Amino acid sequence: PEAVTIALDFGGMLATSTMRLAAAGEGTEVTWAFDAALPIPLDGGFFFGVLGRWFGLGMDGMIGADYARGLDRLKALLEGMPGADITGVVA
Repeated sequence: PEAVTIALDFGGMLATSTMRLAAAGEGTEVTWAFDAALPIPLDGGFFFGVLGRWFGLGMDGMIGADYARGLDRLKALLEGMPGADITGVVA
């Protein structure tokens, strides 16, 4: 697998959280991303559309530390597991 994607619904605001996996030497590099659509409302609420997009720019500051902590915990968990060759394993 190259990625694990989770669909999120925050009471109408839809988002996805994705862990992308890439070979890195003898290990795996994991990139954890959060994506959300913040549309500008068509009902004349331009101010709130702009505010929503501005809010989106601050998401890294709001959840970045949690994502970093989660990646650190994932790394510690996986490094503590015994080595196993799972080449060719089909789920």
